[in-house]
Amino acid sequence: MSEVALRRVRVVYPGGVVGLEVDWLEIEGPGLFLIVGRSGSGKSTLGKVIAGVIPRVERAEVTGEVKAPPRVAYLHQSPYDQVFSTYVIDEFLLAKELSGSRRDVLEAAKLADVEELLGAKISELSGGQLQKVLIGVTLLLDFPLYILDEPLAHLDPRSAREFLSTMAKLKKDGTILLIEHRLKEVLQIYRHIDRIILLDGGKVVDVVRPKDVSAKAWLLSRLGLRLPLSLKCSLRLGVPAVDPLDPAPVEYALELYKRRDGAGEIGETLVEVRGLYFSYGRRVVFAGASYTARSKSVYILFGRNGSGKSTFLHILAGVLKPKKGFVHVAGRAAYVPQNPDLILMYETVESELLSRAKTWARSKAEAREYVLKVADALGVKPLMDRNPHALSRGQRFKVALAAALSSRPRALLLDEVTSGQDEESIEALGIMLREFVREDNIAIIASHDVYFALDFADYASVVVGGLITEPKPVGDVLTDERLLETGNLVAPPHLEICKKRGIPPVRERELCG
Repeated sequence: MSEVALRRVRVVYPGGVVGLEVDWLEIEGPGLFLIVGRSGSGKSTLGKVIAGVIPRVERAEVTGEVKAPPRVAYLHQSPYDQVFSTYVIDEFLLAKELSGSRRDVLEAAKLADVEELLGAKISELSGGQLQKVLIGVTLLLDFPLYILDEPLAHLDPRSAREFLSTMAKLKKDGTILLIEHRLKEVLQIYRHIDRIILLDGGKVVDVVRPKDVSAKAWLLSRLGLRLPLSLKCSLRLGVPAVDPLDPAPVEYALELYKRRDGAGEIGETLVEVRGLYFSYGRRVVFAGASYTARSKSVYILFGRNGSGKSTFLHILAGVLKPKKGFVHVAGRAAYVPQNPDLILMYETVESELLSRAKTWARSKAEAREYVLKVADALGVKPLMDRNPHALSRGQRFKVALAAALSSRPRALLLDEVTSGQDEESIEALGIMLREFVREDNIAIIASHDVYFALDFADYASVVVGGLITEPKPVGDVLTDERLLETGNLVAPPHLEICKKRGIPPVRERELCG
């Protein structure tokens, strides 16, 4: 008997925006079910309707029949919207008390790898640490159905891999609906996935078996999803891929590959940090860190969850003041945090962007012309009349980025900006960043996205032990075993093939576009 069933379901948000239209969908558990689609395709809406969040908590008109278990464990896509306590341990205990769960707190904390954080203040956690805590709290509930909305969003690569391994083990005890954009990583466990539900435009366009993923790669690509390199090369070169992990198409692409990029232009020093010390109470974050970055380049900050990446961006943006040290950022800096809602303050996307442009434009016409150019480049032009807070998380990130760019900064500081983004959006972001730094500007990005970093960034550092490693070419960092270990990183799989062939690291987009 189906655990979840939707028949003729239609969801309409205030203002008349249709969020979901599902004629028929059945999910028979137990098992692990992956829900994917481009940004704004209706993934989160589907999860909220099944969980009952819509219409009980969030306003929307729902028609049709929705069948689901009476008790559902639901993880919101934004960890900042689902926390109630001051301390981590209290968040666990509150969930246990309200749910009547028989699962042990320490057991759930161990599943999420947060035992060491149980005594910590929630306000002092990084975004990734908070994500892991709430994953643990959700798993504590011990309900028959789990709906997890982008649980990998803030996790470093190795933490993400461990989480997926845990999901593969837990699926035998219940039904897990996993809503994710990080398809490259999720398909590493494709053999443990029971079905993949594809959404587009608020509708279910297909339900795919894992064994059919390679045959359906054309559809996944059309939907703007981030495919593993094997499937990308298979589509582009016509080389069959046995499964998403098949190295044969990548090896063939490398045989055809000719290096095209030369040495990048070296700009002037725009960011300089020396002897940086910073702490939250007794917790030392930086102890003598130094860092230098030049214009005309995109820089990446890697590091484990809680290593200090976001804190460093806060310091560069002037949001936090260091205890000691020299910090200099030349020109105007614009900052986009992990939680985009913190900087979205207006009732429409257009007002959000215009408010930034008016700080430098000589006329309303000049401001509007520039804003429309930025909106078009990032794909938010169709959203100009919408309320930013009514958009999907991925869309809100794009609006926050467009707002930052509308201020015409010299330094762009971005925190996990690829989170919640589909392939098309990430490609547009990467191209925009290359154009931005070409104008003698700089971008510094805290990220766990090794694929984006390799494709679009010039240099990378690892934040570890209160210090920041010297910026090196991204490919060099992702092939350095010591840096991979200290940063909790997992290198893109094709770099191992490059290493065996004795060729330098190759960008994915150079191989298969």
